[in-house]
Amino acid sequence: IKLADFKDKVLFLIYEEDWWASCYSAIPQLEEDIIIPYIDHPDVAIINFLSDAPGGYSYGAWGSKGDDRIPLIVNDYDYGQMFGNWFGISWSSPWYLILDDDFVLIYKTQSESEAKEYLEQFLLNME
Repeated sequence: IKLADFKDKVLFLIYEEDWWASCYSAIPQLEEDIIIPYIDHPDVAIINFLSDAPGGYSYGAWGSKGDDRIPLIVNDYDYGQMFGNWFGISWSSPWYLILDDDFVLIYKTQSESEAKEYLEQFLLNME
């Protein structure tokens, strides 16, 4: 999978730490609020970046925790936390990022409700 595969889509990126219990326990709510309503949206692609450090929940456990349509999960830990470094993400998680259809970061927050609200407004403005 390449970033170019998502050209012309709004990217909703989720960055979480596998050892952070609050991130893991929030999976069902995140699915209900954002993932399920947007997983089939033609203008949105959702990617979950997980820093799967030794000793935490594996990215396999994260994937099996929720709905089987959960979006792509990338183990950022295996890539030296390259993704987190690109966006200045510290060890405080989760983070929600929205990139426009030209891959420009347009929103970054740690609030799921703010991210959802911004995504909804951005998609309305695209129409």
